[in-house]
Amino acid sequence: MTWRKPPEDLQLDTAYIDVWRSRIDLAKSDVAAYAGTLSRQERERAAKFTFPDKYEEYVVTRGLLRKALSHVLKRSPGTFQFDYTASRKPYLSCSAGDAPVSFNVSHSHGQALVAISVDRNIGIDIEKIRAEVEYEKLARRFFSGAEFEALMRCPPEQRVVAFFATWTRKEAFVKAVGKGIAFGLSEFDVNVNPVEAPVMLATRWNPQHVSKWFMATVDTDENYQATLVADGGEFQMRLWQDHASSDRM
Repeated sequence: MTWRKPPEDLQLDTAYIDVWRSRIDLAKSDVAAYAGTLSRQERERAAKFTFPDKYEEYVVTRGLLRKALSHVLKRSPGTFQFDYTASRKPYLSCSAGDAPVSFNVSHSHGQALVAISVDRNIGIDIEKIRAEVEYEKLARRFFSGAEFEALMRCPPEQRVVAFFATWTRKEAFVKAVGKGIAFGLSEFDVNVNPVEAPVMLATRWNPQHVSKWFMATVDTDENYQATLVADGGEFQMRLWQDHASSDRM
């Protein structure tokens, strides 16, 4: 799939999940433009970041979310108010017609993603592939036994990519559920092979939930892995590139 500039008349559609992306290392003027759309509470939080890269990461990710919502809901980006579930997952109190709007965000080492849909629970995760990560130790701690064994059966030169593919599949799922890692990453199985389409293999709390969730790989830069997860039936993705960074991806 190709990342494109979103059309002005773009509208949310239950058959699609819209994914937006932006580089984080933008020109200062672009970062400032994003910052200008944030709420007072968001600006106060951003000001607490000591390191410039963390400030930019937060501002661009939140700003991209507001910009994407503004584009599809035809409202000023600064007008959106976010509420939070008991597990601190943000959500919009407004809707698109009669359907609730759902969204999720993720960022990793210079890249931000925002997913938006209607009438679904969604989660998205992106990770930069980093060879220095102690993936075997992390997989043994957080993956299920079946996933760890499948990872270790991969050729050694493929394991780091397989680890990050698996991690994004699992992280995107727990974000869609709205519980985060506290949900228990070992309580379900996903496939490990990074070249295969992602799929849920087992859900130990309720075996029937396997068929409830759908996964898709988000095509991004070759040194990243990204996964989108949603309920509500099969979906298609539409990929939108923020114009402010389209010449830098």
